[in-house]
Amino acid sequence: LAKDQPLPSELFVIRIIDLRGIPMMTDDDMLRISRCQYIEELTLLGAPKLTPKSISSITQLPRLKLLNLNTPAIPTSALAELSKVSTLDLLKITGDMIDDRLKFLQQLPELRRFHIYDWRPNRPDLSLIPEAKGLHDLELALTNLPPPDELAAIKLKHGRLRILFGFETFEVVNPDPVHQAAKALIGLGVECHGNHVGSFDSKRLTVADLDDGKPWYVEARKAPAS
Repeated sequence: LAKDQPLPSELFVIRIIDLRGIPMMTDDDMLRISRCQYIEELTLLGAPKLTPKSISSITQLPRLKLLNLNTPAIPTSALAELSKVSTLDLLKITGDMIDDRLKFLQQLPELRRFHIYDWRPNRPDLSLIPEAKGLHDLELALTNLPPPDELAAIKLKHGRLRILFGFETFEVVNPDPVHQAAKALIGLGVECHGNHVGSFDSKRLTVADLDDGKPWYVEARKAPAS
């Protein structure tokens, strides 16, 4: 619904709730939301009063597929309880939530996609990401990228790695580290694909492409076995 638009007069089902920038939201509010049993997508951004108690409420959503959190008072060590949500497919978090070296992923064997958005100068130590049984899509939006060998290890382990250095309405931060990492990945036999920022054209990248001075989105994946 658009802002100020009234609720429908007839019965309806709520499937998507997007709550951004609502600083007054509390755990009691989340408990009330948990009664909406048909929610499939839930976004909670900029809610500093939410605590780990709200995770218990989120686990009461039996159809939840996407959870997007920017809740610094809820550390990742509290997210293991999400194992109760068997339908959860995509989890998005911000770097300032990480307090357990992402060990909680071991408790989410059915999770398929995991995205970290972190524009802080000090990135999380991604070499400590544990094995997650079903994880095949890891997306990173980082200011400072890991060393190329660390990226390669993550890629080989999880099957698919997307590196973002500009997304949505954000400007490109600094393409040079991404280019250097992509060059190293190409040298390690990892297939890299990319899009020019603002373009829908994609192609397999070469080192020459990355040297042309244009900003790229870079996606890396393990090259097929020969």
